[in-house]
Amino acid sequence: MNRNEIIKNIIDTNLLNTCVDYQLKKQPQHYQYRDDIINDAWVWLLTYNEDKLTNAAEGKHLNALITRYLQNQIFSKTSDYYRRYIKFDNITEDLDNAEGIQG
Repeated sequence: MNRNEIIKNIIDTNLLNTCVDYQLKKQPQHYQYRDDIINDAWVWLLTYNEDKLTNAAEGKHLNALITRYLQNQIFSKTSDYYRRYIKFDNITEDLDNAEGIQG
């Protein structure tokens, strides 16, 4: 099984969307970033080591691999996802609140 077949399988089974939706149920405040985390996960999958991806798919561990990536991104305060979306929104919200106090 090669990368293209694995990606086609993920698309056909809707695996990525299912995993994202399940993880976002645990953090519903992040649901507004659903499309962003899906896009980030696709980039990660397309650049992930093909041998490791193939081993996970052949060993029926693809769901676990994707879930682990999503958990690391969504629940970590040091992940790229957190820095790109959550932290930025928190800073923007703090600035908006500060302007409201001064204005």
